[in-house]
Amino acid sequence: MPSVTAHAPGCFCWVELGTTDQAAAVAFYGGLLGWRAHDVPMGDGTFYTVFTLDGRDVAALYGLRAEQRAKGIGPHWLPYVAVGNADEAAARVTGLGGRVLAAPFDVLDVGRTFIIRDPEGTVLACYQAKTHMGLGVMAEPGAVAWCALATRAPARMVEFYSALFDWEARPASGTGPGRTEWQAAGVPVGGMQELGPAAAGGAPHWAVYFQVEDLDRAAARVPALGGRVTAPPHDVPGVGRVAGAADPQGAGFSLVQPAPSGP
Repeated sequence: MPSVTAHAPGCFCWVELGTTDQAAAVAFYGGLLGWRAHDVPMGDGTFYTVFTLDGRDVAALYGLRAEQRAKGIGPHWLPYVAVGNADEAAARVTGLGGRVLAAPFDVLDVGRTFIIRDPEGTVLACYQAKTHMGLGVMAEPGAVAWCALATRAPARMVEFYSALFDWEARPASGTGPGRTEWQAAGVPVGGMQELGPAAAGGAPHWAVYFQVEDLDRAAARVPALGGRVTAPPHDVPGVGRVAGAADPQGAGFSLVQPAPSGP
């Protein structure tokens, strides 16, 4: 399994689960994606769990604090985007119409991070690496394949994220209407999907996609492990076979079996 050795600014570099039951989440994702868990003490009786896949960091989780739950924050996956300078990037957010929810702070010596809310209300994290670069593997079975924004205001989101991360938004070829590909320095880094009338009850959000070898088999394992399938397996032209799911605590995520490449 090839390693990722660096994350250029503008690339997704980490994904983190906030959950109400760390042990149950470890069991679920280990059973579904083959992850191993390593607990890192946080010094206050809690711990941060780092997931690995064949020895490479692939995701992490932490227990939601009481004050977070009191604010109505439920279990969720949070993607991180790499930035060259966290303080400079955070300083641009408000002027672009967003909000800084957590000002830049150091995470020990591993990196500097901050959390934002975009003009539509969707939450995203940013990360300036120091001693830890982030994900050690991507786009392989069991690892993060893609992060995509579901939105009702695509034009406004293009304006915001293009200015913040220097992303270029391009129509995603072969995937149907309403889909956009984010590129950083000409390299695809993520996507965007406009929420149509059929998704009237769906809130804008960043979706994390985990790659699997056999989508239908993986989707069938979700309820067997205590989760639920929120969007049954279906084909997306130009992407592959996709399904939506939620873990036993309610955190949503997606599974994807990429379309074959080449002839």
